[in-house]
Amino acid sequence: MEETLGWLLEPKSPSVRYGTLRYLLDRPKDDLEVQAALKAIPQSPIIKRIFTRQAPQGHWGDPESPYLPKYKSTYWTVMLLGYLGLSRWDRRVCRGVEHLFRFQQPTGGFAEFGEEGARQKYARVVEKRLARGKEP
Repeated sequence: MEETLGWLLEPKSPSVRYGTLRYLLDRPKDDLEVQAALKAIPQSPIIKRIFTRQAPQGHWGDPESPYLPKYKSTYWTVMLLGYLGLSRWDRRVCRGVEHLFRFQQPTGGFAEFGEEGARQKYARVVEKRLARGKEP
């Protein structure tokens, strides 16, 4: 157990260290080690690598397809950054979230495609329904 805990607390992975301190060892948010790990997260190699793939407009991957390809697009990347412990107040995360708001529907949900992608998908659905002899 000590060996595993030592591995989870290594400073080279501040996201894992932070999660271990907070959720496995139940340390409070104001604990100095917790704060140090949290502060180190934005500078960690994995976080830096993720942000090298962010477009200046705030998205990852195709700007008109925030959900696909799965695990590489904006929705998935923003979610991953949260899991890694990055703050929603990080300006780079905010740019990604602002991009996602372009896909929010009036009812509050989010679309999988931009307007053009949605039109294409709708046209394919209508085409399939008509081919089966059904109303669109």
